[in-house]
Amino acid sequence: GKNYVILVEGMSDAEFFEEALTQLNKKGVTTLDPAKICFLQCGGIGNLKYMAATKRMDEVGLAWGVIADSDRPKAGAPLKPWFQNLSSNPPASCKNFHVLERTTLENYFDAAAIKSVLGLDVNVSSYGKLLGIAGVPLLKADVDNIKQKARDICHVMGADKVLRCSLPAGITNINQSEILLMFQKIQST
Repeated sequence: GKNYVILVEGMSDAEFFEEALTQLNKKGVTTLDPAKICFLQCGGIGNLKYMAATKRMDEVGLAWGVIADSDRPKAGAPLKPWFQNLSSNPPASCKNFHVLERTTLENYFDAAAIKSVLGLDVNVSSYGKLLGIAGVPLLKADVDNIKQKARDICHVMGADKVLRCSLPAGITNINQSEILLMFQKIQST
């Protein structure tokens, strides 16, 4: 029943984007039907799992795209050269290739939603790793817990916070939300 596959890096990415699309669709912000999209975990770009998945997409005959973490350490930092090449020259059958502006998906989460779901006080910055309130990097176990609860965190965020937490720095117009623009682009292909 799915007619569009979006390859993402991890299970938390798939769950977050599924829930974000559902929330935005319910609010009427997008008409992209969540039931038509399959967010498929395939690992980071450049690994064997990703390469095998992209080769199979041609055989399946579905429209497909990619959403990838930028891994940028700070705003304006360039993408890695192999990543720049792939994002500017994706496989011909890839209809959408989106590189998140921020470091990772977790940089789009809302700190209050993380607190509500897991009881963790975190500082979510646009770039870099999630930090505790004292500015100390979170323990790996805490980061793993946040990733495991990505769907729940997104659900608590709701459509409004998904839009606000994905705005570029200094922008207040929710129509400029990176996640909304990404979904609009997917819908138009």
